[in-house]
Amino acid sequence: LRMSIVVVYGIPGSGKSTLCERLQSIDRSMIVWSFDETTVVEGETEKDWRRRAQEQSITGINDRPQTVHLLDDVFYLQSMRRPFERLSRFIGVEYGTIFVEESAEAAIAKDKKRPVNRRVDGECIRRIEERMERSTVGEEMVYRSTDDLPRIGQWLSELRIRGMEKRRRREEGRERKELRSLSSPLEPLSCQQREMDLQLRRIITELCRGGADGRILSTVKRTILEDMRREGRRMEEMEMRTRIDEELRKNRYGTQQ
Repeated sequence: LRMSIVVVYGIPGSGKSTLCERLQSIDRSMIVWSFDETTVVEGETEKDWRRRAQEQSITGINDRPQTVHLLDDVFYLQSMRRPFERLSRFIGVEYGTIFVEESAEAAIAKDKKRPVNRRVDGECIRRIEERMERSTVGEEMVYRSTDDLPRIGQWLSELRIRGMEKRRRREEGRERKELRSLSSPLEPLSCQQREMDLQLRRIITELCRGGADGRILSTVKRTILEDMRREGRRMEEMEMRTRIDEELRKNRYGTQQ
């Protein structure tokens, strides 16, 4: 899996989108998910809009596993970045952040050059600067000028390579563990079993929307996977989804007891 997830954050007007464009010019395979491009629906609160933008980007990331994904937004609180850190941990890829460093005064000056409908009030920019929480999870790079581009580009390449190796080790360990739990642990996986395994993993990953408990989903996946192998029959996608719903309901019921 040639994927890594990188959150690009900083105060409004700091140059996050410009940085993402420059990084894309270095590697055209990178995908940028800019929250600014998510249209606000009439009557929608900022919280609802942000949640929708987040879910759209997570779905898009799951559908494009072979590249570096750049998340472009203010993300001034660690809680705003956490869903993507959780997602990267859940699917087993590398996660990092890029902090675009800029003073409030310079950012306000840049922001005034934007179209009127995209401008941010100067006082709002200053408040965000005061409340900015730097990342404490994963590796972080700081971008101050174009002089930093080569260093950041190299870091992104290394992040992707480490992610591939991490994913490979995780998959090997998971497969060994799952094989040991079966009645015939030494029996190799058939092509059909591998296909169903990958399909089930894709569905489970798709269900991860930041707030989901990855441990519960992992347990559900393991239970269904063992049943599929034990029964020795093919399970179609709709049946997989139905079984996942059933197992999640069982889990919730058991938790409430």
